[in-house]
Amino acid sequence: MVTTLRGPGGAVGEVWLAWTSVDLDGVPWHVVAGANAREREDLPECVRRAQRTLALAASEDLYHHALTSTMAPMLFTDKDDQIVFANGAFCELVGLPLSQILGGTTDAFTHEEDRGIARRHHEQLVRATTSEVRYQKRYRRGDGRVVSVEVQKSVLAAATGSRRFVVSVRDVSALVQRDRFLTLLSAVHRIARLAHDERDYLNQLCDTLVEAGAYPLAWVATLDGNNLEVVAAAGVTQYIPETSTWHRSAAQQGPTLSALRTGQRQVHSDVLRDPIMAPWHDRAGSAGLRSSVALALRLPEGLAALNVYEREVGAFDEAECLGLEEIVHEAELALAFVMSTREATYALEDARRSEGARQASERHLRESEERFRLAFHQNMAPMVFTGLDDHVLEVNAAFSTLVGYEPDELIGRDTTWFTHPDDRRLAAAARTRLQKGEEQVRYSKRFVRSDGRTVTVDVLKSAVRDDEGRIAYFIASELDVTEERALAEQLRHRALHDPLTGLANRTLFEERLRRVHDGRPAYAAVLLVDLDDFKGVNDTYGHQVGDRLLIGIARRLELVTRATDTLSRMGGDEFLYLAAPLGSPDEVRSIAERLLGVFDEPFALGGVTLHQRASVGVALVDPDLPVWSDVIGRADLAMYEAKRRHRGRVAFYAPDLGTHASREFTLAQNLERAVRHGDLCFHYQPIVSIASLQVVGFEALARWPTAAGWISPTAFIPIAEQSDLIMELGVQALDDAVAHAVEWSRASGSAPFVSVNLSGHQFRDRWLPDLVEATLARHGLTADRLVLEVTESVAMADLAATRRIVAALHRLGVGLALDDFGTGHSSLSYLLGLDPRMVKIDRSFLDEGESGDIVLDAVVALGHDLGVATLAEGVETFDQLKRLRRLGCSFAQGFLFSPAVPADEVPLLAARRPREWTRLVQGLVNDSPTTR
Repeated sequence: MVTTLRGPGGAVGEVWLAWTSVDLDGVPWHVVAGANAREREDLPECVRRAQRTLALAASEDLYHHALTSTMAPMLFTDKDDQIVFANGAFCELVGLPLSQILGGTTDAFTHEEDRGIARRHHEQLVRATTSEVRYQKRYRRGDGRVVSVEVQKSVLAAATGSRRFVVSVRDVSALVQRDRFLTLLSAVHRIARLAHDERDYLNQLCDTLVEAGAYPLAWVATLDGNNLEVVAAAGVTQYIPETSTWHRSAAQQGPTLSALRTGQRQVHSDVLRDPIMAPWHDRAGSAGLRSSVALALRLPEGLAALNVYEREVGAFDEAECLGLEEIVHEAELALAFVMSTREATYALEDARRSEGARQASERHLRESEERFRLAFHQNMAPMVFTGLDDHVLEVNAAFSTLVGYEPDELIGRDTTWFTHPDDRRLAAAARTRLQKGEEQVRYSKRFVRSDGRTVTVDVLKSAVRDDEGRIAYFIASELDVTEERALAEQLRHRALHDPLTGLANRTLFEERLRRVHDGRPAYAAVLLVDLDDFKGVNDTYGHQVGDRLLIGIARRLELVTRATDTLSRMGGDEFLYLAAPLGSPDEVRSIAERLLGVFDEPFALGGVTLHQRASVGVALVDPDLPVWSDVIGRADLAMYEAKRRHRGRVAFYAPDLGTHASREFTLAQNLERAVRHGDLCFHYQPIVSIASLQVVGFEALARWPTAAGWISPTAFIPIAEQSDLIMELGVQALDDAVAHAVEWSRASGSAPFVSVNLSGHQFRDRWLPDLVEATLARHGLTADRLVLEVTESVAMADLAATRRIVAALHRLGVGLALDDFGTGHSSLSYLLGLDPRMVKIDRSFLDEGESGDIVLDAVVALGHDLGVATLAEGVETFDQLKRLRRLGCSFAQGFLFSPAVPADEVPLLAARRPREWTRLVQGLVNDSPTTR
């Protein structure tokens, strides 16, 4: 209808309106579209677009509900990284409402220093150099706090064919924080062995907090009467007053003085807004400091305050403070270790001199003995005195606690009684060095406690000599480093192993490969195992199931790994295997077959059963390679060759693979441009009824014309399948085929069906039914005239997921054809479960003589019994056609009838039987089909 509307300025104009009604979940909607006179021809299409939008919204409702209710933070972005969806868990993670997130980019809440990292990974996805990335970065929450996250981002093809990116996020702040404190604790112990005195240790402690802990400023102050003295500092020290000592009145009630006075931590979450920190606002602002904590630190000579600062607001939460307090506790023990032997030795020597000379007063002697008691018995560091025969003369309480024995159980015993048997020679060697004149020796050894546990200690041992220079006894100070060694081992393991699977990571793998290469082995090899279409698992079931699958694969691969070999996870869905040594080059083939053998059985993952396949590339280690790591690149080339030939295979590196890879890379770049610019086209090959030789349908086949000629689909389709180009190509094929099917009906009056091939990526895409429905609605083609083809191996890879997709397509009325039938997992139970409209018999069976006839007969008979049409591909001779007619095959296609032709030539084939087929009809008159 036409109506008149008045605009804001009073102008009056005619507007054409079109509307329709649609019912969604029992709720009536009225869709109205308007256009001026020039645009009125587009009104029906506007209405249809609105209908499709509502239909898609309804079909996505359940999926949307699942995303919004999950506890895992998730969001969707477009190619420009603009956010089109974020669930509640993500909004909670970044501390922002959805209204402030939608429409913006992730830069809005990504830490300024990490935006470059995020952009580089996003560009990788946009350029299709990979289909998935995983990395760590930081978010700055709405309240200013910073959280560390692990981001997993992958490509998702929307129903419109445009590219979207799904982002799954995991808060790893606690893990990052724990790793940082593990590193700090290890460093706190390590510097104790190198420090000369208390001041030296405190300066090294501040340096460690700044360098290893990444804090911008750390400093230590003590209170001497009315003066605060800075005794150690590192970082942006311009924040600290110019003089190292200032009167306590100048500090007022600041955090340093409060920590010294109360012995409690003093936290200031925003130093620029905290009124207590007002005297230091300008200094903090110019130094870029936003939060601080002051912690009491017990020194052997009194109390000190350790001040630590961060550039982020609210950085010192409870977990951060507890971690720093643990650092402080370990520093106190380390300081006691640094000072213990020196102070105890000085006190003993003072007391011995006073007693020996008998010139000191009783008071002087008592003072000397008191200093010894404080320096020895009350020392936090475990200490022990031993005689020349290494028997215990005296121990302090800390040493008694360390080994788990009472002092009276230790005194008089040889230290070998509680020293680990393997380390007794270390203690003996230390005594020998002291007896030869060294003043102090440092070494590590293990004690066996009374409860059987083993503790590891660093020992600082000195000889105490009499007036004549002879050794009177030994004094040793111990530092318990059991936990530090465990932490160091954790850090070492974490640095060299994959956190998900526990396998060696690439760093450890390359180190072992370098050693093998430098050892110039007779034979060794690198095998690269790459999972086939692992992205489909993540897209269908989510990354949690994908991670569980990777773990399951790792455990199976471990079972077939030889003791001398190294298995590692390279990252993503790739595993590296170093086979060394080998008896001969042929031995590596059996290793590759064992690796592929782990994929024979499906993986059961908590209600989900997956058939996973992999391809393996093999390269022998060449000791003459100038760059030893190039062997990994060779294995990578071989792996891609395995995928190109046929997935689930093994390929060995050959020199010409490098040239082939270069050509393939160039081809991939050109293909991406061709797909983006619409340079590919689609030709259509007729599908013929064998009984009547009438054309009943057409199969859409992609063609790529270039200035240099036509490029074969066998060259570019596998390349497209290795990236998301296959998704875009699939969308184009579906749209082109459906649009032309409508045109052909108008031109010829006949109604042939159109068949479109689906890749594995496309078939497992959850948006496929929506895409099909929207395409049919846009062009007005009935669903019964569309057949979607999928290879048997793709359909059988995950039967449960396949059935869900097939059920959705059946509800639309779209037919399914199983391609390459008979080459994989064909069985009656599969056919019953999938209910295909048609099975396509692989062309190989047409050329296998009598054995091929047996298979053909079996497949055709199965199709008749189940009411499924059978179609033979690649029919090129009249004899083949006669065999198929005798067997009762339904349809055929091949060069005998016609190659694929451009869309504008199709009406000629669809309207009538071509003249050149007449002889085929005559030849078949007396050749009756088998009666079934």
